[in-house]
Amino acid sequence: MTLKDFTDITINVIRKSGIAEYLPTFVFPDTQHIQAIEGVPTEVDHREAIQNVVRRSGYEKREFFFGVKSGPQRITVGHYRPGQPTEFMDITETTDGYCASEVELCDWWRIP
Repeated sequence: MTLKDFTDITINVIRKSGIAEYLPTFVFPDTQHIQAIEGVPTEVDHREAIQNVVRRSGYEKREFFFGVKSGPQRITVGHYRPGQPTEFMDITETTDGYCASEVELCDWWRIP
């Protein structure tokens, strides 16, 4: 799976339920496991919540893809691999549907 593949899958998911309902999500290529983070308190930013899960669960030691609501009409998806730069894309809602674009730097991502 590539980041583009994961982005396309995420767009298909939000076409059905919308960005507002999107839960922070992990996909682990080594096990093909998909994990959504449920129960994030409303006062907790999903960008912080997903990074807290990475730290608490030791996920920074393995490859994963993630998706997280990063704005009112925006989802940021990423591909994390230990020891390599994380790749990012943003999915935004437009009048024509959903548009994905590469992101050079994600200023809120703090996982090394």
